[in-house]
Amino acid sequence: MAATAACDSGVHYSVPDTQAGREATARTTAATTPAAPARHPAKATETAGAPAPSRTAAPADTRSGTATTPAARTCTTRDLAASEGRTSPQVGGGRPGYAAEIVLRNRSGSTCRLSGWPGLTFFGDGVLHVCTTADPPDCESGPVSTSGIRPFKVSRSAAAVPPTVLLAPGHTTSFVLHTDDACPGVDAPYGVDIRLPGGSRPLTLVPGPNLSPCDGKLDVTAFGSAA
Repeated sequence: MAATAACDSGVHYSVPDTQAGREATARTTAATTPAAPARHPAKATETAGAPAPSRTAAPADTRSGTATTPAARTCTTRDLAASEGRTSPQVGGGRPGYAAEIVLRNRSGSTCRLSGWPGLTFFGDGVLHVCTTADPPDCESGPVSTSGIRPFKVSRSAAAVPPTVLLAPGHTTSFVLHTDDACPGVDAPYGVDIRLPGGSRPLTLVPGPNLSPCDGKLDVTAFGSAA
């Protein structure tokens, strides 16, 4: 009896029904029969339809203390306007003597920071000369002197670590000048040049603080400190 076999090309042909024929038929059938699907597909086949993992970086931690905030720049002379605040014994934190407060206002459009002590140079004479009928016709009323360095000795307060002041636009901070006494025979200065840490141009305040130390000695607090 003959058995029919098929080749890969789709052409059917007969093989004699002998032992050799049956073996040939079996070999042909095994070669042309597709393999049964695997019971356990490969892992790559199982995940082939899954979306590829995102390469986008994880969002940054925005909790308090971890967000990056640009540091405020250092205040410059151009940013600030100076004025005299209170002058009284009570300004200096209860110390005996007299104290004058110097107020600094941020007139710029952005926040800046101050830290440390101001540098101070006093000049001129705050005493006003008022002309009378006894003076010559060309007499001019006004300060006795608007220039000339006053030999005041300024020392820093004992604060170990000066505070850092963040000064928003329109906001103010201050520092305090203190003297142990006041002498009627010592004239207050006409003005004072205030130098900021790291700055080259002074901030001029006229009229200057109304202080007249007997021994010419003053001490100054750090920015943002009253004593």
